[in-house]
Amino acid sequence: MILVPTAESKLLAQWQGPYEIIEAVGELNYKVRQTGSWKSEQIYHINLLKPWHDGEACLVMQETLPQEDNLHERVRISSDLTPIQKIEAADMINRNRDVFSTKRGRTTETYHHIRMIPGAKVTLRPYRVPAAKGEEIKAEVKKMLELGVIEESYGQWASPVVLVPKPDGTTRLGNDFRRLNETSQFDAYPLPRIDGLGDRLGRARFLTTLDLTEGYWQIPLTKEAKEKTAFSTPDGLFQYTVLPFGLHGAQPHPSASWISCCAPILVMQLHT
Repeated sequence: MILVPTAESKLLAQWQGPYEIIEAVGELNYKVRQTGSWKSEQIYHINLLKPWHDGEACLVMQETLPQEDNLHERVRISSDLTPIQKIEAADMINRNRDVFSTKRGRTTETYHHIRMIPGAKVTLRPYRVPAAKGEEIKAEVKKMLELGVIEESYGQWASPVVLVPKPDGTTRLGNDFRRLNETSQFDAYPLPRIDGLGDRLGRARFLTTLDLTEGYWQIPLTKEAKEKTAFSTPDGLFQYTVLPFGLHGAQPHPSASWISCCAPILVMQLHT
């Protein structure tokens, strides 16, 4: 069995398999044949492997953080902290329990807008897909409709969909927005330089990373931008209500008070 990230989150893991070990690569690594995976052979460390037994319950997954008094026990706190710091971290988690969730949020501070070159329009036919893949597309579309991420579209815009394989063997429904990006205006607003951020964090005693759940889908689209994100499937035409993956030239709505950032990682620094 191989311990790999789940489709829902890279921070959660589950046992998958069984797979066949082909050969040992050194003392601690093994080459494994994964039938049906996007990569048929891959090398894994021994810590990510365990023997498979017929009839074994293989799924071991960290649960969604519960809204209970012991919430801090389910959130990983570094063992390097002092006892007092651990208590302070647990208190902070309990006081902000509403943000420790696997459920997707949505900002109300800004909107994503797509500025097009005058007269440009993109209308492409869907790509041909095998029948089995068509069922996967239908299932993903149904899920996204239930989440409110997409809605039916009746406009003149259309981009094809693509199925992107993920390392855990599942697939992600993506969109081929290359033509849309070619005909939309790029926003050259300067993003922070990584080396500059490193200089600012040089004297920090604590570094915390917060991973947003489906960060792109937390930014709503303007009414004019929705129809431009329309994508065609064998079962119909749909458009996004939130910012999808694969677009460039993000520009906030004029009523917004700040520039939207699509990166799902936030960094905080604390000084004492």
